[in-house]
Amino acid sequence: MLKFNSQLSEISGLGENYKKLFAKNGILTIEDLLRYFPYKYINFNRTTKICDLKLGNNSAIKVRITDIKEKISHRRRIYLLEIVASDATGMIKFIFFNQPYLKNVFSVGKDIFFYGEVIEVKKALTLRNPKYSFFPQIQPIYHTIQSLTSKKIAYFERSIINLNSGIEEDLPNQVLEKYQLISIKDAIYKIHLPQNSHDIFTAYRRLALEEVSYIILNSLKIREKIKQQTAYPVEIKSRYRKDFEKKLDFKLTTSQDKVISEIQNDISKNQPMNRLLQGDVGSGKTVVGASVIYQCFKSGIKAVWLVPTEILARQQYLKLKSIFSDENINIGLLTSKESLIENKVKKSSFIDWLKKGFLDIAVGTHALLQDSIEIKKLGLVIVDEQHRFGVKQRYKLKKISQNQAIVPHFLSMTATPIPRSLALTFFGDLDVSQIDELPKNRLPIITTIIKDEQREIVYEKIKTELINQHQIYIITPLVEKKINEDDEKLFDLDSKKAAKDEYEIIKKKYPNNRVGLLYGKMKYGEKSKIMDDFKAGKIEILVSTSVVEVGVDVKKATVIVIEGAENFGLSQLHQFRGRVGRSDLQSYCYAIAPSKNPVSLERLNIFCQYSDGFKLAEKDLQIRGQGDLGGLRQSGMMKLKIARLSDKILIKTAKEIAIEMITNNLFDKKIIDKKLAQYFHHLHLE
Repeated sequence: MLKFNSQLSEISGLGENYKKLFAKNGILTIEDLLRYFPYKYINFNRTTKICDLKLGNNSAIKVRITDIKEKISHRRRIYLLEIVASDATGMIKFIFFNQPYLKNVFSVGKDIFFYGEVIEVKKALTLRNPKYSFFPQIQPIYHTIQSLTSKKIAYFERSIINLNSGIEEDLPNQVLEKYQLISIKDAIYKIHLPQNSHDIFTAYRRLALEEVSYIILNSLKIREKIKQQTAYPVEIKSRYRKDFEKKLDFKLTTSQDKVISEIQNDISKNQPMNRLLQGDVGSGKTVVGASVIYQCFKSGIKAVWLVPTEILARQQYLKLKSIFSDENINIGLLTSKESLIENKVKKSSFIDWLKKGFLDIAVGTHALLQDSIEIKKLGLVIVDEQHRFGVKQRYKLKKISQNQAIVPHFLSMTATPIPRSLALTFFGDLDVSQIDELPKNRLPIITTIIKDEQREIVYEKIKTELINQHQIYIITPLVEKKINEDDEKLFDLDSKKAAKDEYEIIKKKYPNNRVGLLYGKMKYGEKSKIMDDFKAGKIEILVSTSVVEVGVDVKKATVIVIEGAENFGLSQLHQFRGRVGRSDLQSYCYAIAPSKNPVSLERLNIFCQYSDGFKLAEKDLQIRGQGDLGGLRQSGMMKLKIARLSDKILIKTAKEIAIEMITNNLFDKKIIDKKLAQYFHHLHLE
């Protein structure tokens, strides 16, 4: 008999492929699946008449089907099902892509509810690949997991929902009563099968408060634990700092100076530092990290610098080699593809150098976290964009020190803007530093929204910049255009430029210039060569997917063109923009957006208006009401299951609950561990 804690493998109607897909996403038990929550709802009870529909709005309508046609598109040879329907006020079309089975679902004369974004195609109101229902209901929508569509997930949720009776209550009774929260059993049921908006609200409030309060509670407990741990104290001398600054060909900003002082104060103690360093793109976080490493080197303490990708690891390695070129500092690079100490060495030799303490600085990816690695006198770990490392990988950070009695000082760095109030609440285990100014010689990047028909303006600007021997980025949302019927966002292919197609177009447009192509699934050697050639000026125009989003630093790049800009979130757009403007040259960012969706255009206007990443994040938080802080969710920095960062009142209440639970000792450590496993979240060194 199935129970709440039964494995998904015990469900008879669930195929092996689906079980594997669920397992890849950490969904192994009935409870895991019931805690896979909808991210939005469609209320088919609230419909709009066709005459009242507005372009760009998402609307539900009730119509009667008047015609059904099957077609093959001329350009891409894609199967189309075109449905014509009407109500008493007008006519509308619905287009479904690559879903021939739907011709047996719909029939002429049938009344159907549809929901989707209203667009205009050949002067006719149209919904592309809309959601549909045969009766008025509130329909939960789940994020798809490859071939597991929202409808399939909803079906599995309904089939096991009654097993929620076995779930144990994990908030204390006095918290439930004080904050008027429904039981976990009722919350699970109502979040998946709501009868009305009140069901959604009460279920969301209960589950979101539980999620956030346990995350905050865990951070508070970690902070207490850190106070009891021991680290190598670093001897701080002002002359070391002055010697380091002489190595630079620029003056540190006031903000960098302040942050370096905060970090040096931390690492001078025998209690491990646990600090988050926030800095906008191009603000100089790397130099701050290098300054701290130099102080450690002078005290005979070893450092590790972890980055998420091979490209960034290689770049960071070369940058540190350049900064410390006049010092006898041994710097090594280790990724899954290469190991360098001046020249290529065997990985076994690299690991041996770490064990014997011959390497002063080890730069690398997750390859530095393998079980065989031990680092003698490891005193500092810097993690760049640490949210890109998995939970298990981050946990291994404290295992690579040869002396397990000593916990390394820990510095987490991110260019993902987090409003300070949120950072202090969610990262209670960390002290927070912020670099809030750019180097003095930087000119503001001129950002412009470009309509599809205005492309020639951009092409002319590119030509001018190439004549001035500057370099160009062109970013596309896709590698190549493919239709995937389970991802509704891919149906609007006209707004989604593909890197491979764009590469061919740009080569023809600029035949006398060297054009490169970069995307994530290329072989490491190919990617490295392309980036090295671009940095060296051998490639003048780089067409790329989002692989260049973080950290890549090319001084002569002055133009970035973002194709299909409405397909990216505000934070990601800002990260792209940060690839240019990294010198005293005037730089330009062109956001090309064919979309007429008013919500997308509002977001792009805000992107153009604000160049400060933190102000942008605050604005993003304000305009997203029903959503989340886009950049944090996209980046994984705050991958919450259900809570919304825009819900400031809820977050404040959750903090009260966490403090109350820890003050009155109302928590159970086993429950905290379980909660954090369920609500995958940012974990730091303990």
